[in-house]
Amino acid sequence: MSFTGSPGTGKTTVAWRMAELLNRMGYLAKGHLVNVTRDDLVGQYNRDDLVVILAGYKDKMDNFFSSNPGMGSHIDFPDYTLDELMGIACLILEEQKYSFSEEAEAAFREYLERRMKQPRFANSRSVRNALERARLRQATGIVANSHSLGKADLMRIEAEDILAGRVFDGDDEEERGGAPEENVQGDRSGNKDGE
Repeated sequence: MSFTGSPGTGKTTVAWRMAELLNRMGYLAKGHLVNVTRDDLVGQYNRDDLVVILAGYKDKMDNFFSSNPGMGSHIDFPDYTLDELMGIACLILEEQKYSFSEEAEAAFREYLERRMKQPRFANSRSVRNALERARLRQATGIVANSHSLGKADLMRIEAEDILAGRVFDGDDEEERGGAPEENVQGDRSGNKDGE
C-alpha cells in the first residue's frame, strides 16, 4: 500500500489500523506498526510475514513512483478543511476533559484560518500542538490567579489562551519556538495518530 499527503493528514494512523486489521484477519502474526526508513527496512525483515505501507509527502512520493513505475496506485490523503480541523480540536479537548469557551472557540477558528496559510502547517498535528500551547498558557494563568476557581474554570480554554499565540502577531508559531512538529511517534497514550 502507498499513502501520500501532507503532514498530519492521517497516513500513519490508517497504516496502524491496517496492521491491526490484517492481524485480526490472520494475514499477519503481529498487528504492530514499525516506522522505518528505507535503509532500516532493507534486509531486516522476513518477506513472507510483512506488509509494507509506504507513506510520505505527495511531492516526494510522486518522485519515488516516477522512478519505480511498478509500484501501482496510491491513496492520497487530502488536507483537512477548517471545519474538520475544528472538529478534531473539539475531539482532542473532549478526550482530555477540556472545553473551549464560546469566545475561545471563535478565536481558535481564527487561529486556524491564519495558521493554515503559513509554512509548515501540519493539519491535525498543528491543531494538537496549538492546543497544547493553549493549555500551557491556561495553566500559567491559573497559577498566576490567586482567587479560587471551580473545576469548570480549570478545564476551560479561554480566548486569551488562544489569542496569545504568535500567529496573531503574524509569526509562524512553530518556527519561532512553539512546540515542534513531531515526527511520527504517536502521542503520550501510545496512539499512533501523529500523522
